[in-house]
Amino acid sequence: MVRADAASARSRIVRRIVIGAGLLAVVVLVALAANPLRWPEPAMRRWLFRKAPLGTSLAEFERVVAREHWHEDGRWRGSAPHAEWGGITGDVVVEVTIGGFRGPPFRVDVDSFWAFDRDGRLVGMTTRRTIDAL
Repeated sequence: MVRADAASARSRIVRRIVIGAGLLAVVVLVALAANPLRWPEPAMRRWLFRKAPLGTSLAEFERVVAREHWHEDGRWRGSAPHAEWGGITGDVVVEVTIGGFRGPPFRVDVDSFWAFDRDGRLVGMTTRRTIDAL
């Protein structure tokens, strides 16, 4: 009888460990999926365009940047020479840091480049993920 009780206790412990590991895996997956910066590029772009759809005015875009706690890193005329600007053209291009995340083993930052036409309306956007290995 003692053997049966010991086997039953071991079985309960193993079952609890398996259930706990399964729950932990679900929590991790949900946390990863909840951050749109971790999503595949097309999904992340759709998410960004829901925040600032094509045709958004520059003034409204500035309000979106403030509301979302993004950071404007630069603004220039689309014809100005500049390096690493995202390969997008517009009368005005605005570089915005959207955020970042830690992914094993490195940090990943997400920048975006938003192009506005002569009338100050959003005409395009591109993103760049930068991996910081140090």
